[in-house]
Amino acid sequence: MLGLLGIGVALVTGAGMRIAAITGCALYLMMWLSAFPLENNPFVDDHLTGAVTLVLFGLTAAGDSLGIGGWWQNTALVRRTPFLR
Repeated sequence: MLGLLGIGVALVTGAGMRIAAITGCALYLMMWLSAFPLENNPFVDDHLTGAVTLVLFGLTAAGDSLGIGGWWQNTALVRRTPFLR
């Protein structure tokens, strides 16, 4: 639950979008795999669409324009460890 809280805070604030996108996508895919055998369409599922959305958030750096991601990437911590961007 703390992991979900961390992902949610990162997505809402826009700081740490890459890590939030990777871990959120992994959680969505694990939830999708836990529901086998699926009763509906396996390719149009809310878990997969959520995972794709998180990948797009991570690739487009959505937190830079809509959150504090621009400020976050200029901090000394992120400059030393760029995977936190």
